[in-house]
Amino acid sequence: MKNGLEPDLFVLLAVAATGILALSINVTRSGSFRDGVRCLQRYPEIWGWLALLAVCYFCFGAIQSVLLNEWRVRPKELLVWPAFVIPDPVIAARRSWLPALESLAGLFSLTTVSFPVSGLAALAFLVNWNGCQTKVIRASKRRFPHWWIVVFVGMHICAIAALYKPFFSLCIFWLNNFFGSVLLLRTGAVLDTLSFQFEYLFGLVIQMYLLLRVLVWVRGLHADPTRTLDMALKRTIYAGKWAALMVALSLICIQAPLLLTYFWKPGWNTGSVVQYVQQTVRPSLAVLIVLFCSVQLNLTFHNETLRQAFLDHVELLRNAWLQILWFLTVAGIVLFAVCWAGEILRTGFPQYSTPNLLASLASVAGRTFFSAWFLAAWVCLYRRCHKTEKGIPF
Repeated sequence: MKNGLEPDLFVLLAVAATGILALSINVTRSGSFRDGVRCLQRYPEIWGWLALLAVCYFCFGAIQSVLLNEWRVRPKELLVWPAFVIPDPVIAARRSWLPALESLAGLFSLTTVSFPVSGLAALAFLVNWNGCQTKVIRASKRRFPHWWIVVFVGMHICAIAALYKPFFSLCIFWLNNFFGSVLLLRTGAVLDTLSFQFEYLFGLVIQMYLLLRVLVWVRGLHADPTRTLDMALKRTIYAGKWAALMVALSLICIQAPLLLTYFWKPGWNTGSVVQYVQQTVRPSLAVLIVLFCSVQLNLTFHNETLRQAFLDHVELLRNAWLQILWFLTVAGIVLFAVCWAGEILRTGFPQYSTPNLLASLASVAGRTFFSAWFLAAWVCLYRRCHKTEKGIPF
């Protein structure tokens, strides 16, 4: 990039930062955004859970890079940092819009990635830690009286895959010395497909827990975290049909095309499939989730059927479409700004350098904080706009 463009970029960054700061101050003074901040002050673990899962995923990726010799830790590089090279802001913006859109959609579906912590959750489920299997069986029998055994067996299979996936990911470089790359590619694809379903369910339990913690604050109740987590585990079953719909769409539109290329002709036209997933499927799924933003809350708070949840969603949009549109606009702009600033800071340094990793970690922390804030604000807005007063017992 030419030196003559650097001042313009700094001015652009300063104006954007000032605008985002002014917007944040404005929205925190009134309405649901203010309540979201207060909720985080009362229950900081809402952000803590999201930050923990995101940092674990970040650290797992760093360990993978070390094992694959992509990143070599040198003590000298910890002290001597390379010069910052200003990247093209347009390219950074193009790379940031999809993560920002998925972060916005995550508020209404799944806020953060659960891998590799899902491996520990799979182990806890398989050994029936704290009676979690028993609770799942009881809730499944009530919700799916004719299909609960199929659901339970499927969860066991996916839990086993989720347990093995982290070890396979870390040992794949070593396993390549004994097995062919095609076999490892196919095995990894199958493990990823099966474990994705358990990862989604585990992430959904965390999402339910966070939503219920916000509801506890909104209603001025007192519920200890253990009791709230038990309720989240039960409520996950009630939101099972909506979760199954999301998982089915992901399997059909994302996992199935990749599996087809891996098992039919490995490596054949894989780039086109990945491009199709990145440019078409992921944005479409994110937009679909945003359009049906209140369905998850209807199922979580009111134990409704999926059909009734959709009807209540339509009624909510009819009564409060302007407030919801304002919320989506503010949250989308802030999340895009955070992703864009993180992309600029991260790509301004060489990959796997110390400042590059620190910038990536800071970007993860910033995105999880705003996601937690907007998640709490969304529950507050939902309670303000929902006309019916259907309560849930704690």
